[in-house]
Amino acid sequence: MVMKGDSRSLPLPENASAVQKSDFSDAAVRQKLDDIKDRIKREIRKELKIKEGAENLRKVTTDKKSLAYVDNILKKSNKKLEELHHKLQELNAHIAVSDPEDVTGINVFHDHMVY
Repeated sequence: MVMKGDSRSLPLPENASAVQKSDFSDAAVRQKLDDIKDRIKREIRKELKIKEGAENLRKVTTDKKSLAYVDNILKKSNKKLEELHHKLQELNAHIAVSDPEDVTGINVFHDHMVY
C-alpha cells in the first residue's frame, strides 16, 4: 500500500530532479574545493619563486646589513611555504575524507607534491 505523499509514489522525473539537485550541490562543493586547492598551489609557486630569488640574492650579497635583510626574506618565505603546504595537506585530507573513492592524483605528503 502506497500512502499519498510517500516519496516512493512520486513520478520518476521528480525523483530524478531531487537526485540531480543533490549531485549539483556535491559538484558545486567539489568545484569550490578544487578552486581553493588551485589558489593555494598558485601561492606556493609564487612563494617558491620568491624563495629562489632570495637564495640567489644571498649568494651574491656581501654586506652584513643586506645579508640580514635577505635572510629575513628567506625566513619569512620558508614559513609561508610551510603554512601553505599545511593548508594544502589539510584540504587534500578533507577531500579524501569527503570522497574516499576519488583520491587519484592526490598526494598529501608535501615532500612529494607536484605543482
